[in-house]
Amino acid sequence: MRMPRRLGPKLHLWFVAFLLLLGGATAGVVLLGFERSQDNASARSSEGLEDQGRQQLEFFAGAQAQVGYLQFASIASAAQQVAQVMFPIQDTAAPNTHWDPSHLTAGSGGQLYDANTARVTDVFIPNFQELSPAIEQDLRDSAVLDGLFPALLKPLPGKARADNFDAIAAYFTSVSGAVRYYPPDGFPERIEPDTPVHADPAMFGPEGNPERKTFWSAPYEDIAGRGLVMTAVTPVYDTNDQYRGTLGVDLSMAQLIDQLDAVQPTDSGFAFYIDSNGSLVQSGSTPRVAAEVERQNADLQRILQTMTWTTHGTERTTIEGREVFISYATMENVGGRLAVVAPVDELTTQAAAVADEIDGEGNRTVAATLGVMGIFFLAALASVAYFSRKLLLKPIEAIVAGTNEVGAGNLQARIRVHSEDELGDLARSFNAMTAQLDLAHQDMEARVQERTRELRALLDVSNVMSSTLDLDRLLGVILEQLKVAVDYTGASVLVVEGEQLITRESRAQGGPAPREALVDQRFSITALGPIWDAMSAAKPIIIDDAHGETPAAQSFREATGPLYDTSFAGVRSFLAVPLMSNDRVTGMLAMSQDAPGMFTDHHARLAIAIAAQAGIALENAYLLEQSQHSAALEERQRLARELHDSVSQALYGIALGARTARKRLDSDPTNLAEPLDYVLSLAEAGLTEMRALIFELRPDSIETEGLVAALGRQVAATRARYGVAVNAALADEPDVPVGTKEALYRIAQEAMHNTVKHARATNIDLSLERHNGHLHMHVADDGLGFDPAGEFPGHLGLRSMRERMVALGGTFEIWSAPGEGTRIKVTAPAGAGAK
Repeated sequence: MRMPRRLGPKLHLWFVAFLLLLGGATAGVVLLGFERSQDNASARSSEGLEDQGRQQLEFFAGAQAQVGYLQFASIASAAQQVAQVMFPIQDTAAPNTHWDPSHLTAGSGGQLYDANTARVTDVFIPNFQELSPAIEQDLRDSAVLDGLFPALLKPLPGKARADNFDAIAAYFTSVSGAVRYYPPDGFPERIEPDTPVHADPAMFGPEGNPERKTFWSAPYEDIAGRGLVMTAVTPVYDTNDQYRGTLGVDLSMAQLIDQLDAVQPTDSGFAFYIDSNGSLVQSGSTPRVAAEVERQNADLQRILQTMTWTTHGTERTTIEGREVFISYATMENVGGRLAVVAPVDELTTQAAAVADEIDGEGNRTVAATLGVMGIFFLAALASVAYFSRKLLLKPIEAIVAGTNEVGAGNLQARIRVHSEDELGDLARSFNAMTAQLDLAHQDMEARVQERTRELRALLDVSNVMSSTLDLDRLLGVILEQLKVAVDYTGASVLVVEGEQLITRESRAQGGPAPREALVDQRFSITALGPIWDAMSAAKPIIIDDAHGETPAAQSFREATGPLYDTSFAGVRSFLAVPLMSNDRVTGMLAMSQDAPGMFTDHHARLAIAIAAQAGIALENAYLLEQSQHSAALEERQRLARELHDSVSQALYGIALGARTARKRLDSDPTNLAEPLDYVLSLAEAGLTEMRALIFELRPDSIETEGLVAALGRQVAATRARYGVAVNAALADEPDVPVGTKEALYRIAQEAMHNTVKHARATNIDLSLERHNGHLHMHVADDGLGFDPAGEFPGHLGLRSMRERMVALGGTFEIWSAPGEGTRIKVTAPAGAGAK
């Protein structure tokens, strides 16, 4: 017979076969093994009850400890809220609510206290402490606690006093050495006049408590005679995040003791408490434990010692001659251990009754088993279809459907849990898996978005840096864009010059020295040690604390020298990345923060990316600066040659003609016309040449007369000066900024000058037209031509023409070859958005 393919029919056939085999085997097994099963069941029931009681006792101890902690936590939470709002409230308080130091009175022991009868809180200053401006400021700032302390010592809203441990006193201890105490019950008279009061920063401030947690003291006897108390100490910071002192709240242990006395897990059970130092806290049950310890109960002594360094557990021992379980749990954050004790026999009192019941039921079960088996067989066959469908097939179908949804991309698919068995565990595991996949997917999307934002920021940085080639402005732009990606309180751009680093630009926010004090500072590369080693290896370096003793921190202090205590006094965190150009370190970007540990490897990677672009931008700016300097020098040399070749020769000719005329004036006055005409012609030629040169130096008429007129004069000067035929086709005056006009004029001037000087051309074609929102200028000649891809050391004309167009957002194209002349095409934006 062929087996069905679906799971349901397969299960039904399998279950029928199983029941037939089970029925035959059970009849023999029940009779032979039932007696042994009765004995085992009795023993296991006793063990089970014991284990169950142990577990319940451990749970009970944990619950009681949690209840105790929650009662303590409510006071600690309220104290933390007071500490957080103390200074914000004080900053906004009306002037007439501030405390008046004139209320202070000297006590018999030399201590100072507030003698005002209408005071809300007591004030105490020890006799060895002078009344300094810092103490007066702390007392004025803490006067706002007159309104906060009474509310702090009241029960929580909606809670009875019994639901919370009593807060019996609250006080503020300042760093300067003053105390404000509530209630005003004569606190300064209960303590010695020379009692030191100081909110030690090394214990409670940023050094000893960077997480700003609340500390709990061990129980101690209150000096006011109010029994055992514990103190919750919370650090206080002002609105400038400066550590100002601690806020203490004294809590009475009376309610904890009453709670311990009320705990009774069994008829003879009890509870006790040991503090964080391992000492027993006095309660109704403490004498029983203490007496057992005095009887040298080594096992109990071991358990009490174990409780001081473990958080929870259950131990078995003997107290007063009875075996007991001791379950204990930590009161979280408070530090003590609450323990409950229950005799073992009271937890297992039902074991004997269970054994008798097993024997009786066993006898009846043996008689009824065979009959029940037959009925069970029939009932099982009838119900197997229903239960297999409900308990097995439906959960499997749900799992399959959920799997298909996940396969289709729905990571939010969830399976309904139908049972607590393995299939239920499988469904829960599936749901947990899909939830993790969904979180991982969301986390991946968040990382992609974060990476996208970083890349967008780097793109913005690149765009901004490429927007200028002015070196001074570029240095400022680099530091401005660096702060977008890496937050800093101070940053500098340093460049290499010989064996030194020179600060070219700096930013300091709220530091001890202005920006001007940092620019042009020089630092020895040798003194930088490991810092420069990292720069030389093209790697970043991070100093978590410049005050530390790492080699890099020591090198930083050595390199900064006297500036370390002035300009760099606020530097704690330091990050430096190299500036590179052509695989060569040309300088570094340095960033600082006024708090330690503020820079990470992620910041370093972002800074390196910015530094890579900054290095290129700085190199381009340096090249532009050099090219402009070289261009200016070449222009001066060209003008000198022009003056020598044209104006100086004209002046020399004028001098010769004038001498000839002078001689004829005496010998032959009637023939003066010829030499005078010669002088006039040379003078006019020299005047024309001088006007052309002056216009080249200061083409101010471009702004008033326009680009077309300027180009026309340049064409006329070239024709007259060099005898070259210039064919000009110029459109109407374009409506573009003056900068665009001057750039086009300079490019045309340079192109015609190169033609005359190098190409030996006889014809030049110049055209200017406007088309599709752009200005197009063409300059072509029939000269010797050249290879545009070749190297021309010392000649910056082509580069300057190209850079002028790039700066305007336009294009520059050149075509030439030896013997084929040269053509230049320039395209500049001419729309409303033209630069």
